[in-house]
Amino acid sequence: MKFNRLFSAEGLSPWVVCVALVGLAPAAWSEEASPSDSKPVEEPTHSALNAPLFYEILLGEMEAQNGQAGNGFSLLLDAARRSNDPRLFARALSIALEAHSGESALQAATQWQAAEPKSREANFKLLQVLLALNRVPETKAPLEREIALAPVAFKIGVLANIPSLYANVSNKKEAAELVEKVLKPLTTETSLSMSAWLSIARMQALANEPDKALKSIQAAAKSNPDNDLPVLLALDLMQPKAPEMEQWAQAQTQLRGKAFLHLAYARALAEAQRLTPAELQAQAAVKKDPQLADAWLLLGVLQTQENAALQAEQSLTTYLSLVKEKTKEKTEDKAETADALERGRTQAYLALAQLAEKRQDFKTAEKWMAEIKRPHDLLAVQSRRASLMAAQGQLEAGLALLQAVPDNSPDDARGKLIAQVQLLRDHHQTARAMDLLAKASTLNPDDADLLYEQAMLAEKLGLFDKMESLLRDVMAKQPNNPSAFNALGYSLADRGIRLAEARDLIQKALTNAPNDPFITDSLGWLEFKAGRLALAAQLLKQAFKDKEDPEIAAHLGEVLWQQGEQAQAKTVWQRGMTLSPKNEALQNTLSRLGVKL
Repeated sequence: MKFNRLFSAEGLSPWVVCVALVGLAPAAWSEEASPSDSKPVEEPTHSALNAPLFYEILLGEMEAQNGQAGNGFSLLLDAARRSNDPRLFARALSIALEAHSGESALQAATQWQAAEPKSREANFKLLQVLLALNRVPETKAPLEREIALAPVAFKIGVLANIPSLYANVSNKKEAAELVEKVLKPLTTETSLSMSAWLSIARMQALANEPDKALKSIQAAAKSNPDNDLPVLLALDLMQPKAPEMEQWAQAQTQLRGKAFLHLAYARALAEAQRLTPAELQAQAAVKKDPQLADAWLLLGVLQTQENAALQAEQSLTTYLSLVKEKTKEKTEDKAETADALERGRTQAYLALAQLAEKRQDFKTAEKWMAEIKRPHDLLAVQSRRASLMAAQGQLEAGLALLQAVPDNSPDDARGKLIAQVQLLRDHHQTARAMDLLAKASTLNPDDADLLYEQAMLAEKLGLFDKMESLLRDVMAKQPNNPSAFNALGYSLADRGIRLAEARDLIQKALTNAPNDPFITDSLGWLEFKAGRLALAAQLLKQAFKDKEDPEIAAHLGEVLWQQGEQAQAKTVWQRGMTLSPKNEALQNTLSRLGVKL
């Protein structure tokens, strides 16, 4: 039956027809011979597509389409070898990849590269297959060829792409060493030196070797002192792995005195949740360049989080004024630029609405919400509207508003769920929020984030056994999740039980997230519970320096109070009250100690 189908047009894919009748045919086949042509007919060029090859291609395609991927692959790869046609090698490789057969894909890619040693496409496919198979040592030659075969104008782009190629291999250190060995000779070439060093640095960062990465970044900066890319890379890599990286990047930012570098530094600090120094860098950026709109936006958002309402409104309205002028400018990437500006405006409007809501000016808050036009921001807009409703005693109406948001994908549905949980939690409906998360977890048992959120709610309800069980489940699913280890360690320490185990859990969290201020806070609180006041104060001061948070302020203030530093403790608590006047941990601390500020 299969033989008969070969002669039926019904079984032929468009690809087969194309290859059989056009791709492998000589040029003469596509021209009609003219009977009246008096010129002598030249001897026809013989096509590689003879009858056996034609049959083999057809049979290979039919086998592949009938679910016999192995047979189809073998037939098409044999046809590719016999014809040396790159399209057949590519087709054989495609069949192997669709069948998830790594060894077959490697066989096809290897033979394709051997048949076409000067082909960038063939070589790049071989490199990709080797990386997908985690055969890092074997990628050296293909990587060298990828660089060598690239036109001069594209070499910098090729070098920049290398870290993303190796991002998913399991042995990052091995990959970093290989890339460094391949790129080191290029560091002596003036035009490629900086790019080579930066790619080496990124690979070293992927391998969790920040000290080596910093040295490579410094070498990149030395190779091209006027270029700011090394500084930007250092800012990108500085947290939380390498304090030396931050020191160097900070010094370079100050030395160069460029507004956009201050902005990049501010963003890096904000991402690390170090909001106070981030705000200082954003202020430096707008001082250097008052027309730098994005710096005003970041500054406004940071001031909003710091409860500096008047300054935040001024910064955000300055941003909106600047981008209003920008929308009138003509740019090559108009659509992309317009979308970026709309995203920024949305962020500003949401922040302004939040500020208005805090001062109970719900009419102004709604006015700012009405300015948001971007369809992608519907959930964020409705979440803020739901919050406004709940603040005016209409919690159920706010929940209904969130439930009415369309969910066209699993991500949309998840976002709606988290928004509802957050609304319930903000309005002290902890049990309802936990029930909602429990139902979601039943449908998504592998979602560790949902389990973690349940654990945090269980802790608020005093269900400590339930909290521990949920966190243990998260740890089993995500053994490198610092949040789960820190949460359980802190809970044990806060209750003054199993302190040795709590210490191990918190140290494990710090191993996975060095310099995280919240984990440092947990360790400081544990030392306080263990009676080591001096060490506790040292750790908590560092945590509060890195992140001015009201709960860290509550802990640090209590330690200072116990040390007899009442005035200093009150100063810290007052700062915490400025950050969040209604913070539960801070209010409980002041009430328990009988302190009035």
